[in-house]
Amino acid sequence: MKNSCILMIIVLGISLLSISPGVAQDPVIHNQRGVEYGNQKEFDKALSEFDKALEQYNKNSAKVYHNKGWVLEQDNKFNEAITHYEEAARRNPGQIVSHERLGYLYYRTGKYDSAVQTGEHVLKIDPNNQNVITWLPDAYTKRLQQKKTQEVAKGEPGDIAPVEDPCKKEEKKKVEAPKRPMLYGTYEIISRFPYYFTGEKDGFEYESDPGLGFNFPNELYISYSPIPMFEFDLRMGNPYLGAMMPNLLDFSETFQMMYYLGSYYLGVGIMINHYDDDFNYGESKEMYDYKGGLIFGANHENYSMRFIFYPRELPHDGKQSTGRTLDVDFIGYEFRYIFDRNLSFHLNLSMHDFYFFDHDAGYSNYWGLYKIGFGLSLTQYDEATDRKFLVITFDFTLNIYLMNLNNDEPYRFFNGQGWYGADADSWFAGNPFSGFYGAGHVFSLRFEEWIHRNIFLYQKIIFELVDAETDHNELAFLFGAGVSW
Repeated sequence: MKNSCILMIIVLGISLLSISPGVAQDPVIHNQRGVEYGNQKEFDKALSEFDKALEQYNKNSAKVYHNKGWVLEQDNKFNEAITHYEEAARRNPGQIVSHERLGYLYYRTGKYDSAVQTGEHVLKIDPNNQNVITWLPDAYTKRLQQKKTQEVAKGEPGDIAPVEDPCKKEEKKKVEAPKRPMLYGTYEIISRFPYYFTGEKDGFEYESDPGLGFNFPNELYISYSPIPMFEFDLRMGNPYLGAMMPNLLDFSETFQMMYYLGSYYLGVGIMINHYDDDFNYGESKEMYDYKGGLIFGANHENYSMRFIFYPRELPHDGKQSTGRTLDVDFIGYEFRYIFDRNLSFHLNLSMHDFYFFDHDAGYSNYWGLYKIGFGLSLTQYDEATDRKFLVITFDFTLNIYLMNLNNDEPYRFFNGQGWYGADADSWFAGNPFSGFYGAGHVFSLRFEEWIHRNIFLYQKIIFELVDAETDHNELAFLFGAGVSW
């Protein structure tokens, strides 16, 4: 919008400079003719010439007032700019660009009634105007909010609490808690390209990831808040578990319900995991695991946090179990600190354990993925609409991989399976964490682009460098789209 307005200003300036001397004297010529007609007693003709002189004078001066208003606007002197735009519009009501800038500055300075009236006036003249429609819908919303927040001061009738100029409050709003949309949803897919440096394979190769429906990692996430105190979350798909993990899950679903009380919320959820592969038992086996969980979180002015708890103890696959079973747990902690509207820091910690029991044979296989991650997000806003349009996020994550196979003491506490791979038997033998397998250092860069006030696209480049005795590192590309209302 800013570029188009500058172009209009240039056009007005050129038109003013290009006025020839003869045309520039038109108001004077019309005035002289009016005097001559008056001396000749031709009063109607005299008045017509005087009107033409005034009209020509006002049109020329309206351009000057508009240009002065534009300069004052660039210098952030909004109230002075408004005065000049008003005078330009008064002198030449047909100068549509003056009405456009006037309406926008009414909007920027919190004069939403005037902004709406001016914007509607422009659209009546020019229904396809692309400048006004970028801010007019939000002006309608803010006008309604403004009327709702006006209160009678100290209970005295007629005393209305003033509404602050949003331009003056801008500095105060630099740090603010993120607002929860009524509906938020994303869908993303990941393409994996391991880089093999030993073995039969060499260089980058595409890696298929067997799943339910699609043989690549993907995830659908939907959050819905029908009323402010309730939120429902659904997350489902073929999860991406890092470079060193086998195909532990074909599909995973998590459904959660949260109840909000002020700045805090408490929730419950159910997590369902599906496995269908042959590397655990030498034959293809379809298995399921169901878990109940708890969620606790808080949203404050400059930070938010969430704790998620899906323990394997509820229920526990113990000696009473028979056949083959799958047991999965997940514990996660998420924290975000907002420095200002452009910069935020986030921290993520998680524990994800996978147990495969053969109760008849009396052994179990175990894999674990523990993560420690942190990063920074930079957000850029459009100067004209003050809406977010680009978010760049950098993350570093340490993936800690655990593995303990063919354990013939599946029900012993601290047997090398879970709890960071702790093993009580080897604790004093110098190997307390026998389940530790290796670590991966994950670097990622994410770009989120808002193509509409409710629609965004995002891409992420992920590179994992492993330090274990394995045969590859991994490069992955994530592509996603989302909506927010």
